[in-house]
Amino acid sequence: MVDNRLALAIQARRISDCTSDEVLNRVSTMLRQTYAIAGFKSPEPTDLAVFTAKLASDLRENYSYLTLDEVSFCLELGAKEEYGEIMGINLRMITKWLKAYKTSENSFRRYKESGSMERVMSVRVYQTLQERGIIHNTREEKYHAISLFERWKPASGAWMPEEMRQSRIKTLAQEWLLKQYFDSIEELKLAG
Repeated sequence: MVDNRLALAIQARRISDCTSDEVLNRVSTMLRQTYAIAGFKSPEPTDLAVFTAKLASDLRENYSYLTLDEVSFCLELGAKEEYGEIMGINLRMITKWLKAYKTSENSFRRYKESGSMERVMSVRVYQTLQERGIIHNTREEKYHAISLFERWKPASGAWMPEEMRQSRIKTLAQEWLLKQYFDSIEELKLAG
């Protein structure tokens, strides 16, 4: 049952593909549910609104590769003390839950099966190789890679802020550059 819910959650639309309003509305609902599941009294509406806005912002900045369904699943597990005893529901506790979710065996296995893990890992690998000076893409190569994806739009056709769209284009370009790098290594092996 848990595996099926997680598999469906991972297949949903990523936070990076959602509008700010979509994220804000879902986070508001998730927080109210989390308080109810944990048996905690919800904060005053103004405090809850501030908490909601901060969590939505944090999710967009640091967890945009997750889906809102995954975050909801994570908060439910956290509220049920699957990630340890609850000392209160606040941003620090939810961040702890999100980190536990990211490193959980179930999450890792499902991400790997869905192909999402490869996307996240390929960007991290590209950035690491570039930082270590192993990949030396010129400005022109980076511009060319970005230009290949400049017309990209979400498959769902949903509107997204231009800043988010540009971030996704950059990710696609990094994936493409990484593939080009590994393809060139393979060609050298075959030629040698």
